[in-house]
This record gives sequence, C-alpha cells and structure tokens, in this order.
Amino acid sequence: MTEPAAIPICPGDDIQAVVDAHPAGTTYSLAAGVYRNQAISPKAGDVFEGPSGGDEGRAVLTGALVLTEFSRRDGWWVATDQTQDGQVHGECDPEHPRCAYPEDVFFDDVPLLHVAAKGDLGPGTFFFDYDADIIYFGDDPRGRAVEVSTTRTAFLPTAENVTIRNLTIEKYAIPAQMGAIGDQYPAAGWVIENNEIRHNHGMGVAFASNAIVRNNHIHHNGQSGIGGNGENALIQGNELSYNNYAGFSREWECGNKLSNQIGTTVIENYIHHNACTGLWIDIDNIDMIIERNIIEYNAGNGIQYEISYRGSIIDNVVRYNTDNKKDWLWNSQILIQNSQDIEVRGNTVVVPDTGGNAIGLIEQARGSGLFGAYIVKNVHVHDNKIAFTSPLGKVGAGEDLGDGALFAHERGNVFSDNTYYASDRDAAHWLWNAQDLSLAELIHLYGQESGSVLIDTAAY
Repeated sequence: MTEPAAIPICPGDDIQAVVDAHPAGTTYSLAAGVYRNQAISPKAGDVFEGPSGGDEGRAVLTGALVLTEFSRRDGWWVATDQTQDGQVHGECDPEHPRCAYPEDVFFDDVPLLHVAAKGDLGPGTFFFDYDADIIYFGDDPRGRAVEVSTTRTAFLPTAENVTIRNLTIEKYAIPAQMGAIGDQYPAAGWVIENNEIRHNHGMGVAFASNAIVRNNHIHHNGQSGIGGNGENALIQGNELSYNNYAGFSREWECGNKLSNQIGTTVIENYIHHNACTGLWIDIDNIDMIIERNIIEYNAGNGIQYEISYRGSIIDNVVRYNTDNKKDWLWNSQILIQNSQDIEVRGNTVVVPDTGGNAIGLIEQARGSGLFGAYIVKNVHVHDNKIAFTSPLGKVGAGEDLGDGALFAHERGNVFSDNTYYASDRDAAHWLWNAQDLSLAELIHLYGQESGSVLIDTAAY
C-alpha cells in the first residue's frame, strides 16, 4: 500500500489551520524559509519535517517578532506598544536579575542581557518596562536585525507519538522548566531528531515516556537544553551546548536536567560549555544508563547523580568541568550525591588545573524517596582513568552529618582498580572519612582502592 503523500507547507501558511484540516497521523513537509510566531497543536502520530539537508536550506520556526520602528525617550532608543507579557518563573543568579521574564531581545541573533531597571542600561542590554509597554535598548538598534520573542511554544503537547525532524526551532518565549518543544507537560512517545534548537528562553526540549531525542543540536537556550520525566526515553547523539545564557541560578535548575526517569538511556552525546552542570540526574531516577558521552567545559559538575537509585555511568569522557566556585567535593567531574546502587566504570576523567574534583561521593540529610532513605550506598567506582593536571583536586567521599555512616563497610561503597595520573605520588588527592590522604595512605588505612595504581605524570 502506498504511503500517503506528505502535505506541503510553505512560509506564510497558517500551520495550525493546515493541521486542523487533516486527520491524525498526517505527515507535513515544511519548505525552507521562516515561519514566524506559529504555535502548533499536533494530532496523534503527526510528523513535521523540514528539508533533509544539502542545498535546500532550513525550515525555521521562530517565536520572535521583528522590530523596525524605533524612537527616542529619556535619552535611550525605544520600541513602543510592546504588549507581550509571558509567564514569569525561575530563580536568577545575581548577574542576570530578570532571567525569569521569558521575553528576550536579539540584535543580529545575539541575545541581550535583560536588566532590572532603566538606570542599569548599558551596551549589550535592554530593559522591558511592562507597565508602559516599552522596550529600552542600551545600544542603537538602527541598522541591526532586532527581534523580540513573543510566542510561548512551538509544539504543544496535545497528542502522543509526534515526530519532529529537520527543523530549526528558535526564539520562543517559553518559561523556565518548560520546553519550546513540549511546553510544561510533554506527551509520550515523541521522536525529536536532526533539529537545531536554539535561543529559546527556557528549555529547548521537554520530553516524556518513550521519547527519542536523537542527533539534535540543542544550544544557546536560556535555561536548559533538555529536561523531562517518564520511562524508557532515549537521549542519543545530541550536541548540548552553551545553554543557560539567561543566567538561571545553578542552585535552582539549569543546564540539562532529568528527573523522575525510569530506564532512560543517555548515550553518545556531546555535552559542553553549558553554564551549569553538564548532565544533572536529580530526584528519584531509577535504572539510568549514562554511557559513551563526552562531557567537558561545563560550569559545575560534569555528571551529577542526585537523590536517585540504580544507575550506571560507564565509558564516558568527563573532563575540564568546573569554574571552581565551590569547595569540598562539589564541582566534581562525576558526583554521586545521596544515591545508591551506582556503578561508575571505565570513564576517563580529567581535573583541570583551575580546580574542581574528580569523582566524589557526597552524603547529606536529604530525606527519603521511592526506595527509602536518600543515602550513598553500594556505589562502586572502578576501572576508571583519572588524571590530576595540578596539585588541586580530590577523589573520594565526604559527609556533613558527623556520623561516619557513609564509610561503614556495610554501606558497600568501594573504590577499586582505578588508574590515577598525578605528578606527585605523595599528593593528598584522596578524601576519606574527613582526611586528606595519598593513595598509599588510603589503601593502608581504609582498604579502599584495591588494585588501583598511580602513575607519576599528569599525562595519560
């Protein structure tokens, strides 16, 4: 039986009107060009695809309006009659006081910093006076491509098993913790592949159970690249980079954060230069598989597995993560925090000479979850290659409860058969039971690191 022909859509068409006129399970072929301020509510099984590559160009869905009329007010260039006013949500770092407001302004595709008051304006900034419906610019907008994000979401979660491929999705005024694809409560079974997803204020992609997020370039989103919850998702072959440009607090949520996952696989992704933790697994995740990813140059931890259960972190390259803003075992390349039944094996870990740590286990008072208390238990760190490029950096375990339970034999937390590279054999790179130790001391005093070796060089 011949497959039905794809329904063609061209720039200027009302995509939702076309979708409304066709049954569920229709394939839509978007021609190259710009589709401005379209929000799509798909039907079950719908497929939306752009040109597959080559010289055909891209189909670009953008949530931004072009601004062309400017005047002067109070010594600044302004755009008036700006009535967009989206959902305010999130916690900001001190340098980005209005990250929670979803409207972004772009000059020549570069997002400007949203300042808190007109008096804070300067080069590279804007101030949105929502009461007066005025945007003030810190630079002369004339002769620039000026856009302001206005539309909330590109694809709403109105049906299951939707496919989105070969599109560029950009500049949507989506609030934090919600996706330009998927909004707040994504539907199950979506396939999102071969897209470029960029410059959306909150999250690029929010996904749910049985999703496939594959071979996308998800970059320069305001809060996060991806996020979601559910079961049996596959996150594969994506490049996730330069997210959190809007400056959401790293203590709150940013980067690429997955929660309440069961059986989700994160494999063969390149995760780099996010202004937050690279890959953050947080809250009641179970049976997570994190394999063969390259995670580097992120601000904060490389991989963080927090208040969760069974998981494997295997054969990843995790290196040069941290901006060294925290002490103790924070800013580890791999951090296991109040989680249990975790295997950390076969990873290549490099601690930068600017600081940070290698592989850390941290236990604090964090309450209980699906399978009992959030504690560090049955964590096996073995057969990893770990390089310290300077006298800085630690590997090991720490707790701030004062009871020493983390280090008890019955907890089953074991480091073994690792290969370490360090320029100083006697350097105290190991932390155990509140003691800074050399590898030889850790083996002798606590029986940890059986089979591990130290090579006297930072090269590996």
